[in-house]
Amino acid sequence: MNNHQEFTSVTADGLSFIGVTNPTLYEGFDPKLTPSDLVEYAGLIPQLLCNGDEHSTFKQNVDDNYAYGHQWGNRVTIDEDGMYHYPEDEPLAPIIMILNPRTGQRAFVYPYALVAIQDEGKWITTRLD
Repeated sequence: MNNHQEFTSVTADGLSFIGVTNPTLYEGFDPKLTPSDLVEYAGLIPQLLCNGDEHSTFKQNVDDNYAYGHQWGNRVTIDEDGMYHYPEDEPLAPIIMILNPRTGQRAFVYPYALVAIQDEGKWITTRLD
C-alpha cells in the first residue's frame, strides 16, 4: 500500500515546513522511503522555497535565494493529482509535496530537481540543480 504521510521538518536555516510523502498516491512509489530520505533527496529545495519573510511566496523566495540562474516555465502541465506532464515525456510523480504553513502555498518536488509551484492560480515550473 502506498499511502502518503504528512510530516513536519525544518530546513538548515531553522524554517519549518510541512511535507507530504507520495502526494499523488503513485503506485510506483517506494514505501521504504522515509520522510527523512525524501527531504535529503530534495536537497536545498525546501530551504530555497521557504527562506523568506512570512508573506513571501515560494516564487519570490526562489527568485531571491537561488543564485545559479533559473527560468520559470509554463510548458509543463501539472494535473489535478500533481503529476508532471511534459510533451513527449512520460509523466513524473512528485517525490514530495512541500506546504508552507505561513502562506498555505504548496509545491511539488520531482525527480531531476524539477519543481512546480502555484503562482497566481497557475502552475509554473523550474529546475533547481
